[in-house]
Amino acid sequence: MYLDTVLDCLRGIARALTPETTPYVVEALARAAMEAGAVLFWLLQPRIGARLRVARFWLIRASGAEYLDESVQRIDPSAAGAYGETPAMVEAAIQDLGLHYTRQQNPRTGKWSWTCEGERLPGYTARATAFEASVSMTAAYAIYSAAAHAEWHAVAGRFREEILPGGQRVFTVTPDREAVAAAVLASAGFVIKPAELALRLLGRTARLAEFGYHARRAEDLIYRLRLPGDWSHWRR
Repeated sequence: MYLDTVLDCLRGIARALTPETTPYVVEALARAAMEAGAVLFWLLQPRIGARLRVARFWLIRASGAEYLDESVQRIDPSAAGAYGETPAMVEAAIQDLGLHYTRQQNPRTGKWSWTCEGERLPGYTARATAFEASVSMTAAYAIYSAAAHAEWHAVAGRFREEILPGGQRVFTVTPDREAVAAAVLASAGFVIKPAELALRLLGRTARLAEFGYHARRAEDLIYRLRLPGDWSHWRR
């Protein structure tokens, strides 16, 4: 499901590409793809054994249940369990599996944290930092988070200031072909590494060889995009 989530982001990027496309939307989708890929990277870490992998899976479920429960409690506490798993449901499932776990509430923030078999789910930044290092994309999370959080430089980067005859200053939308292409290539990388780990875990060595062949030619994705030839000159 997480692999499909990354692919869903890639499909969204593909549908968004037009001569007017600026990096903003593509980078926001790249950030979403990276988040899902980072969870997969942590879940599929080699040589941790089946028990810890199951423990990590339930920590992911526990985190989701906590966030969902927090949202439901703000809207309608009586609707707990109507929209998905509750923390109590997750706790019961972990107990049924015979896994050792803890669930503690921070008295200062009120946030709940879980451990399972000694494992703890890393935070968003920690997951992303480890993942970007594995795919050799240093600072990718910071770059794409800027778009997701509407940082000024990410917003302003879509425009170019021009001075018209007479001294009037205007901003024009300025698509950046290279930045868009880079985000597409990066997003492809966010699915490649987790898929490689999954294939290795499943012992699909023939698929791994084929996968490696295409991964080494990832630059071909730029050409397969068929980006509009006049993109860099587009003005509106």
